[in-house]
Parts: sequence; C-alpha cells; structure tokens
Amino acid sequence: MNVPNARVCRKTIAIAMLLLVIASARPVSAQKMFVLIAGDTQDPVIGANDEMDLNRIRMAFGAHVPDSQLVFYSSFADGSAWSGPAVDRAPNVGGAILEAIARCPARRDDTIVFYWSGHGAYDSGGHYLVMPDRTPLYRKDVLAAIDRKSPRLAVLISDACNTHLDSRRLALPMAPALAPPPQISPLFDELFMKHRGVVDMNASSEEEVAIALDECGGLFTSRWPLRRQPSTSMVSRPAEEFKSR
Repeated sequence: MNVPNARVCRKTIAIAMLLLVIASARPVSAQKMFVLIAGDTQDPVIGANDEMDLNRIRMAFGAHVPDSQLVFYSSFADGSAWSGPAVDRAPNVGGAILEAIARCPARRDDTIVFYWSGHGAYDSGGHYLVMPDRTPLYRKDVLAAIDRKSPRLAVLISDACNTHLDSRRLALPMAPALAPPPQISPLFDELFMKHRGVVDMNASSEEEVAIALDECGGLFTSRWPLRRQPSTSMVSRPAEEFKSR
C-alpha cells in the first residue's frame, strides 16, 4: 500500500464527513417554535377572560419571536405549516388537542409550547385541565404527547385552578399589540430556545385558585411581556373583585 496516498484518502474522507455534518446541521436561527393555544372560550363565567388570555399569549409570542421561527397551530383553512381540525370547535376538545400535538412537524432541535386558559382541578391522577364538555385532560397526558415528538424543549403552561371554588371578579387594562420583531428577543430566546427538557407550569398550586380578570383575562397570563422591556408596574384590586377558575 502507498502510505502517503492512504493518508490523503483518510484526510479526504474526514473532510467530506465534516462538510456533510456542517451541511446537515441546523443553525440556531433555524430553530422553530411551535405554539398551540387553547382555552374554554365558551364558558359562561370565564369564557371572555379565556379569549383575552389566548389573544395575549399569541401577542406575546408574536412580539418576541420572528415569523421565520414561529409556527402557530391553525385550522386546515389557514394553510399553516402546522394545521388540523379547529381545536376550539371540536366536539372533543381534549382529543383534538392531543391530535394537534401528534400532527406537529417539530424536529429534535425545535420547541413545542402548549398553553391552556380555562378551568382546572386535580384528583388522584394529578392536575388536569377541565375541557368544555367537563372531561379531564391530564397534564401528564399532554406532556406524554409532546414527548413523543422528541422536541428540544417541551413546554406546558396553563392558567387554571388546581381546585374548584366559587367565582369572583377583578379587572386590569390590556397591553397593545406589537409588530413582529426582526429577530427573537433575548428573553424568549433564553426561555424557549437555549435549553432542553420539559417545562410544566400552572398558575396555581394544589388547593389554590387561578385569578381571572374581567378586562384582560387571567392574572397569571396578564403579566406576560408584550414589550421587549417588560413593565415593572404592580396592580392591586380588592379581593372581592376576584374571579376564580
């Protein structure tokens, strides 16, 4: 065997393999964030609050993540990269949510976010989200569905009670909508793009209520930043004006 030629051959193969890896790698800017937003907007008590929550969450992600990296789930009619049956109009909303997650085209370097605004409770099976037909959708089932897609980061955020209590009232002003940013904000990049694993967050702990606000939805959701520089203002209202979920 000609030794110099063998070394050249090995170097050529090594360089070719390196170029193949570089060509197939997805740069950070190519990461996608897939967001599914759902809530009980038809509920006679908190439906209007839930609608405001969903709008605020959509605005928050739209204000911090550029269109090139942000994919919202939508109905078939919208022609989105991630589409399926309209979750909010499905006869079985819980089943539609799990089906939507199963349809998500996320890759291993992407992030999947599911946000729920509505009633919540818990039993021996753990915390669950109360669907419009009053059936439970357990957090663990949602997380399992997201985990089956093997994303870089799985995020489950809900603005829901962890017990059943009577309703009360509260009010806060809404923040204005913003145009899509040219690039993802440092805050959302740090929260949703740089890490791996699972984020599971609810507005209330066991035996606590999540507060709903007549003019802008959930207290938890109302603090989501719609600006690149989050406000530090504090809001207070009489306890008798609270509305629980």
